[in-house]
Amino acid sequence: MRRKVLTNLKTRLTFAQGQGLVSQNVARSAAIKDDRRLAQRPLREGVDFPSKAELKAMMEKAPERWRPFVITAMFTGMRAMSCVG
Repeated sequence: MRRKVLTNLKTRLTFAQGQGLVSQNVARSAAIKDDRRLAQRPLREGVDFPSKAELKAMMEKAPERWRPFVITAMFTGMRAMSCVG
């Protein structure tokens, strides 16, 4: 996906440069680095992400006020917040 976005940007800037809208294509020198994290190992339940039992415990222990937020975060893939009051 990152490669497609960069290619699209380079193409658009090349066109704009040909039309005289920009003086140089600043994206031409940009490169995509390989993401080595994806090749390391498969994700493991209970280690890399909570198990079903852990999720259930979090839902049950969440204060009533925060329960909708906790459940939404669990099922939408939201990341943990640094401070929850």
